[in-house]
Amino acid sequence: MFLNTQKYRGAFGEIKFSQAESKSQFQGKTKGLALKYVAKGIENYRSNGATIQLKKGQFLLFKEEEKYDVFFENKKSPIEGICIDLNLNLDEKLIDLYKNELLFKTTFDCAAFSPLGNSFQNFTLKINEEVNGLEVLNSISSQLILFSKEILDLEMKLDLFAKKTETKRVLISKLIASKDFIYKNYKHKITLNRLSRESGISKFHFSRLFKNCFEQSPAEMQEFLRMQKAKFLILERDIRLTEIAFNLGYSDLASFSNQFKKHFGVSPSYFSKN
Repeated sequence: MFLNTQKYRGAFGEIKFSQAESKSQFQGKTKGLALKYVAKGIENYRSNGATIQLKKGQFLLFKEEEKYDVFFENKKSPIEGICIDLNLNLDEKLIDLYKNELLFKTTFDCAAFSPLGNSFQNFTLKINEEVNGLEVLNSISSQLILFSKEILDLEMKLDLFAKKTETKRVLISKLIASKDFIYKNYKHKITLNRLSRESGISKFHFSRLFKNCFEQSPAEMQEFLRMQKAKFLILERDIRLTEIAFNLGYSDLASFSNQFKKHFGVSPSYFSKN
């Protein structure tokens, strides 16, 4: 059984919450610039002969007036998702998004580091509450415009490695997923072997692509996130330095202190006192 609950409908767009409790299929047509987000389970979209699998935490963008089929195959728990249709009149900059082909029909997994992905995650937590629909639409619109600029930037950086649009689409999806994985798991050990295996890209090629696109190696990005968290914990909370070190995945206080001094120029104890 498929259930589509309308949370908001107005002149500038719609917000709907979908749920499927068994194997089912739904045919639809986008009313505006449509964002599909999966909060639980797996959804399979088919449009113009292409099938795209959307997993929990991922979102997908369709153009206005586009027909699609979506298949739900519930095996363990109900499928839940959010659909947001943005009227192009909401913001004239939304029209410019049509020039960015890589933005459409690409799976994006960026709930941890992207404001847009984070907004979907937060909205899911409040799905049973009343929402200010216009406020949500405006927020999503602004974040989508900024996200589109990020994708265009990645596309240009990938020109050295790939020329075909479809190749870039696959690489961008995988690299963003890897970045999101680091943001979610920076407190734990992350190896280049694992990132390479998860992305399906060789270690050497993955390392070059990641560094070129994000201007940091995976290890540098992880260390940066750890140091930012350490700084926050020292400034905002009364926590012992040894506890912070272990919380961030360091084996001992000495290794944490060395990294902190390397990053900020002073030891964590000096930073804490001053």
